[in-house]
Amino acid sequence: MAAELEAIATAAIAERGVFQLVLNGGSTPSGLFEVLRSGAYRGSDAWRATQFWWGDERSVRPGAGGSNYRMAREQLLDPLEIEPSQVRRIKGELDSVEAAVHYTELLRRAAGPGRGWPCFDLVLLGLGLDGHTASLFPGSVEPEGAAAIAVTAHYGDRPSERVSLSSAVFNSARNVFFMVVGEEKKEIVERVLDGPYEPELLPAQRIRPLAGEVAWWLNFQK
Repeated sequence: MAAELEAIATAAIAERGVFQLVLNGGSTPSGLFEVLRSGAYRGSDAWRATQFWWGDERSVRPGAGGSNYRMAREQLLDPLEIEPSQVRRIKGELDSVEAAVHYTELLRRAAGPGRGWPCFDLVLLGLGLDGHTASLFPGSVEPEGAAAIAVTAHYGDRPSERVSLSSAVFNSARNVFFMVVGEEKKEIVERVLDGPYEPELLPAQRIRPLAGEVAWWLNFQK
């Protein structure tokens, strides 16, 4: 996966001068981050031309344990000595509606003329046991044309207020990587990929890039 990410980054920088990467949260990307911050990947020139975004964030302060930004900062950004100017985090310390408005404006500023958000080079996504991805949960409503949305989620014991990019943003990406780890995820992967199309119940099915590529990276052994 790291090799594929580097290849996409190199091509994006050669063509457009920048690599626009959307990170996911939770524990799943930790293994990828470990590889990217070590060895040959650590010294890659591509990191200096990378802009880092997030697919979703919990409504917590950036130093809190549940912050997706904190996890990425500690495990990837700080080890790679990424400059603050390269980081576009969701402000989880704000009210979720306010944070969604703020991120929507950041997306608009980074977009091309007449667009509401960038065409990201690579989006990293996970998959929940209920079929959710990012913070798009079963039954969630996405206003048409929305870029970032405030979400009230009920998933285990995690904070309920969140901000998520919309499926429209994900579907405009050039590449999407789904990262799924754990034997317990096998059944939901099969439902999402091979079951009936039920995007309201299985939000991961909403991710169908208009012109981009989707890759599923699966490890059911852990």
